[in-house]
Amino acid sequence: MARDRIEQSLRDNYFTFRDYFPDPPDVYLATEVGAGDMRAHIEGRLIQFRQRAMPWIDSMVGKLEGLCILEVGCGTGSSTVALAEQGARVIATDIHDGSLQSARDRVSAYDLDAEFYLANGDSLGRSFAPSSLDVVALFAVLEHMTLPERLVTIRAAWAALKPGGYLLIVETPNRLWLYDDHTAKEHYFMWLPDDLALQWSRRTPRERYNRILGPDDAVLLARWGRGVSYHEFALALDCEPSALPVIGCMELFYRKKTNTHLAYAYTWPRRYEALLASRTPDINKGFFLSYLDLALKKSK
Repeated sequence: MARDRIEQSLRDNYFTFRDYFPDPPDVYLATEVGAGDMRAHIEGRLIQFRQRAMPWIDSMVGKLEGLCILEVGCGTGSSTVALAEQGARVIATDIHDGSLQSARDRVSAYDLDAEFYLANGDSLGRSFAPSSLDVVALFAVLEHMTLPERLVTIRAAWAALKPGGYLLIVETPNRLWLYDDHTAKEHYFMWLPDDLALQWSRRTPRERYNRILGPDDAVLLARWGRGVSYHEFALALDCEPSALPVIGCMELFYRKKTNTHLAYAYTWPRRYEALLASRTPDINKGFFLSYLDLALKKSK
């Protein structure tokens, strides 16, 4: 069965990565957290991309069939399947060969096609000609890069897009948010400078994370995930934050679609969003939500 093939590949290739999983796969996957992690990687994330990300993307881009999409940081391939099954030509990259192998096995199990390459996002400028791609997808990846990698990736992705092409950002935690539910599971952690975050990491409540990082593991700190904000996009695209060509925000799209944009207006997350936006009202509101789920369109 396809599910069994995917599970075995994840067990053999992904959950053996010691930078994230210090315990052997059998030990970690026997825990409640590990079992949930496996379920999410087998099908949970694919369901999420199918049901939430893809309808939003379709509402802006239209049909993906025949489009050339570069997916940077494909991980174990859940989002790759979601893109490929819509008929797009998907070129997927990742820096971890184990994750990449799981992505290959997943795409094969679904009887789909995609091209896979072991590469980091900062190599885009050497791999793709200017104006050669219809879409560049950065799904849950920018937060796992170092700052130099992130800036080069955004800049190179923008250059590789055709006029009218789309840069899609999904599931990237917002540095400006006061609670880090992505990595440290602690308030204010994303506000800390990297050297202080490294020293504080062992005091965070996130199991595994608080056991792995040492005081000199700056790159590993980035690989586990750090927040991103509008500042990187404005620097990479060499424009004012107010001029960033954002055409859509997934969360705001669904709030409007489900008519819930007023129902939770007085909850603390919405009030915090409003506070952030009120300080810089000329910047797109999508940059003030807990996660950056944004679409930028290249005009020329």
